[in-house]
Amino acid sequence: MKNNHKKHRGFTLLEMVIGITLLAMLIIPAYSIIISTMDSNKQAKVKQFAALQGQEIFEKIQSEKIEPRIDEEGNITGISKIGTLVIPEGKNEATQTVDQIYKVTVKVVKNEDITLAKEITAGITTNDLKVDLSGTTASNSTSIQVKSDNNNDKDDGKLNIHNLDTTLKLVINTMTKGNQKIVVVKDSGNNDILTYPVTVTDENKSNQIKLVLNFDGYEVVSNTDSTKLKTVEVSVYNQDDNRLNLFLQKSTNLDVQVDTKLGDVRVYDNRSLNPSKLGELYNINITVTKEEDGKEIEIFSGKSSQNININ
Repeated sequence: MKNNHKKHRGFTLLEMVIGITLLAMLIIPAYSIIISTMDSNKQAKVKQFAALQGQEIFEKIQSEKIEPRIDEEGNITGISKIGTLVIPEGKNEATQTVDQIYKVTVKVVKNEDITLAKEITAGITTNDLKVDLSGTTASNSTSIQVKSDNNNDKDDGKLNIHNLDTTLKLVINTMTKGNQKIVVVKDSGNNDILTYPVTVTDENKSNQIKLVLNFDGYEVVSNTDSTKLKTVEVSVYNQDDNRLNLFLQKSTNLDVQVDTKLGDVRVYDNRSLNPSKLGELYNINITVTKEEDGKEIEIFSGKSSQNININ
């Protein structure tokens, strides 16, 4: 007699155990990845929020009034106060707590690259160039005249800015091409405003460039503070093999910020035609930290430069 065995339907206990084990092996790593991703996203959001808080604190301190520390002879010896933040005498930094969470450290250092009395270019042969920027506040817009001292009107140009703009931005390129030292002034859109070539001999090609930016005729009032002039931001690209010595001829109620993007550049600040207008430049470094798990974690750092009137 033939035995008919019923075909087994479903899973045996062994098959179920194996299946559950395999499923667990797949689920646990996936779950770990999901949890890890969620933790990473949470940490990123916390860091981003903290960085934004740090940026706000930095901008607030940057906009505060700065009070210099002056000796008996009327010379600046440092900075005594930034807003409500008091810098102890003999020190160059101070700290304060914000919102009972963030620790703000402000360090003030005199910019040693800036010279008021003596030019570091003394004794160095230079190719001298000068560009004048002038203009006054108009009703809707302001046209800044950009003029070189080579008495060639066709090389002159204009920078047009709207009064709502908080800063005047310009770009300066310097280079040597053939037997010419060339300065090119551009607007923030990288459009050429003025090209200033100076012919040099073969033996003078290796000379450093001395460029004077003269702001004595610049009278564009700031739209945030009527007692000051509109801030100027200068991005510098020195494509020359030799140093560019950049002189800022201006009063202390004008803040000119120089950002060296390329090459060797040395800045000489506040070399005004009027000695009574001279000031000094200080670098202000601001660091914002937060305590986490007993450790002080830096969440933001920023730098600013500020002209201080010595009169």
